[in-house]
Amino acid sequence: MSNVELTALVVSGLVGLVIPWLTELVTHSAARTELKSVVTAALSAITGAVSTVAVVPGADWRAYLLAIGTAWVFSMRTYFAGFVRPIAPSSGIGAPQAKHAAPDAAE
Repeated sequence: MSNVELTALVVSGLVGLVIPWLTELVTHSAARTELKSVVTAALSAITGAVSTVAVVPGADWRAYLLAIGTAWVFSMRTYFAGFVRPIAPSSGIGAPQAKHAAPDAAE
């Protein structure tokens, strides 16, 4: 692994530290955990791919996977460490239904 590839990993890791806050900004604070996981994984994939392309154009596919994995691991560690709090708790995708909405009829 060259110094240039290590630079891509460092960039992915640093941006991965911010991904949980981006997830909280995009999703509603009461959104399902599955939705937040998908958003975090997508942001990690974008981060890893973009940092690898920007730093090491034409890199091997393993470099992309390593950068994506690095961003994802750093984002998960940040989230599970408890540093992340809701940024915009009343907005975002995955918002619960309004209280005045009619509930689904149970069969």
